[in-house]
Amino acid sequence: MSTGITIAVAVMGLINLVFTYGVVRRLKEHEARFADLVPAGPARAAHPPVGSELPDFSATTRDGRTVDASMLRTGAAYIGFFDTGCAPCREQLPEFARLAREPGAGPCVAFIAGGAEEAARLSEPFDDRAFVVVEDRSAPAADVFGVDAFPTLLRVDGGTVTANAVSCAQLPAPAPAREAEPA
Repeated sequence: MSTGITIAVAVMGLINLVFTYGVVRRLKEHEARFADLVPAGPARAAHPPVGSELPDFSATTRDGRTVDASMLRTGAAYIGFFDTGCAPCREQLPEFARLAREPGAGPCVAFIAGGAEEAARLSEPFDDRAFVVVEDRSAPAADVFGVDAFPTLLRVDGGTVTANAVSCAQLPAPAPAREAEPA
């Protein structure tokens, strides 16, 4: 009986060894594929860079309003660039919508590139305070701003980019709205 158990343990050990070898081999293949996807060298600089001026632009929102650069040059504003095919974008859109509702947030503009149906669905968390622009995949606004990755989230103060992030948590919080002083 002990010989049977010994043989069974040895067979199980060999099977485990074969499976472990297969898993390690597969991990190495995936690591090699991933290395091909990620560019070598230092990380690219965020675009548009902090300190750059807000470019001239004009866009029509999903509800027919016009938003342009002059509306964002008077104080603090937030601008977000999203793509419907981007998982981190889908995660950040609701956070950006919450940011747009914060007191003191100033104007918030969300550019959503992708299919019209999916973009419309993703824009649902925004209320009327946000300017939501739905664009096709060519994302002309992203080109005007020099955005080269999605999501890109900007804080703009007085027409100058003061923060560039991929997560709302990395952006400075809106300043609390000031209460009117009694006369």
